Amino acid sequence: MTEKNKNVFVSFSSASRFKTCPTKYYLSKKYKSKLTPSALPLGKAIEVGVVKLLLGETLEIALEAFEKLWTDEEVSPGQTRPIFDNSEVEFYASDFDKNLIFGEAQQVVEDWSTELLGDNDENWQETFESIALRLKNQNDGVNPAELQFHNRVIWLCCLIRGQTMLEAFQRKELANFKVYVQKDGKPAVQKEITMENAEGDKVIGFIDFILYHKDYKEPITTDLKTAAYPYPQHALETSEQLRTYVAAVGEEIESTRAGYLVLIKKIRVERSCDNCGADREGMAKNCKSCKKGQYTVPKLDADIQFITKNYAQEEVEDLLEDYMNVTVAIKNEVNFKNPSNCNQYNRKCEFYDICWKRKSVEQVSHLEEKKPLTVVVESDTNEN
Repeated sequence: MTEKNKNVFVSFSSASRFKTCPTKYYLSKKYKSKLTPSALPLGKAIEVGVVKLLLGETLEIALEAFEKLWTDEEVSPGQTRPIFDNSEVEFYASDFDKNLIFGEAQQVVEDWSTELLGDNDENWQETFESIALRLKNQNDGVNPAELQFHNRVIWLCCLIRGQTMLEAFQRKELANFKVYVQKDGKPAVQKEITMENAEGDKVIGFIDFILYHKDYKEPITTDLKTAAYPYPQHALETSEQLRTYVAAVGEEIESTRAGYLVLIKKIRVERSCDNCGADREGMAKNCKSCKKGQYTVPKLDADIQFITKNYAQEEVEDLLEDYMNVTVAIKNEVNFKNPSNCNQYNRKCEFYDICWKRKSVEQVSHLEEKKPLTVVVESDTNEN
């Protein structure tokens, strides 16, 4: 329990979790999931690739860094854990895209199918879809080799997707950005922020980047997102995260503008000429440029979005007060359930069985107890 005379340090994401459901916040201090959604390490790996590009590294170096972290995630300095072939990482069928598996990738998948499942009459896609359906039906008859094959295929889809997104960012948008340099001479990437009230309680977090964009004069506090579709403009109006970041650094950088840099996960497959490489025109089959080839070579592309808003001072001040009230509530052990948030993104809260069904952690296969903490202090890690 929190000692009321202790200062409270809480990350932005944990403060948001408390506002969503205080009970979930407290349970997350005691228990953790044994499984990690693949979206978390994938997002971190893509972010590292983007940072490399923003800091002037080549696309090749950025792609190498991305693939390395998508294969083995860095969990702390000098310590990694595997993502590939790790049964504790959850891969979701929604990340599968058959259009990404062609050429060398298709050969890789076919080799995996033979390696793990042996020879069978089904092609790799039929096999994958059969496994995915049985997994959806509560792991109905899925053996470890089938699960491994399923996860490898999705891992490969995400690898190709991430590579395509980074290539698209480098080609389409990188030239529009310049990293803001802080007074200490360091580039403003993964910038730690701290907001403190009069009692010494703090909300802490990390800003992905502070950037200049060619269309704006002032620096822009920027959060990187990956999303299936472009963000609507009203996402800026309702973003507590961006307003919190502006509250933390707006005065320092003399700017209240913030925005989202969004890498769209929905990959387009376009066709080019197998003879001269020209892009396909309309629905033509034969190349209109060289008159010799056909539009048969698949090319992948991704969309990149950048949206910003200049926040009014009252918007920033109101939100800052709101988050500082969270630290006071945590210090006073305010706790209640919020049933409206038991289901999000078509999934039950990971603590549902403990919270509502009163099961012990030993009865919930996907949870384990955290090591007890001697003080209630939030981790300084960057939680997206």
